[in-house]
Amino acid sequence: MKLVGWFLGCGAMLVLLICVISISIIAGGTLFNPGPLSAEHSQNRALGGFASHAEFETRCELCHAPFQGAQAARCNACHTNVRDQLGAQTGLHGNLQNAFDCVACHTDHKGRAVQLTRTSLIDFPHNQFGFMLARHQRDYANAP
Repeated sequence: MKLVGWFLGCGAMLVLLICVISISIIAGGTLFNPGPLSAEHSQNRALGGFASHAEFETRCELCHAPFQGAQAARCNACHTNVRDQLGAQTGLHGNLQNAFDCVACHTDHKGRAVQLTRTSLIDFPHNQFGFMLARHQRDYANAP
């Protein structure tokens, strides 16, 4: 009787696996794709042989390790200018406290038009650079 239960369990897992693979093929691989990558060009120069993230959209392994998400070391393989800033602790990235968490500011998979280099000034850590916003509590219309 235990043998029958084991075969039924394995059969159910096989059917489930076939269904997931079939749905993934029918959906064109979008089942495991969180969205299109940015087509923003980096100052008209190719980094790592690519002008934008959209050019390597189907090569997930360039940014992601299985079951680990995006990793800064993979970003720095192409973005050598940022890697140099981090190593020398100079420039914008070299002076940020959490600069090794690239996706905290540069989140992709939000569409072709997303500008990854334009981070929100509201969330930007101005105080790390000596620009305290506490003195600037009013906007240009003199409203709080």
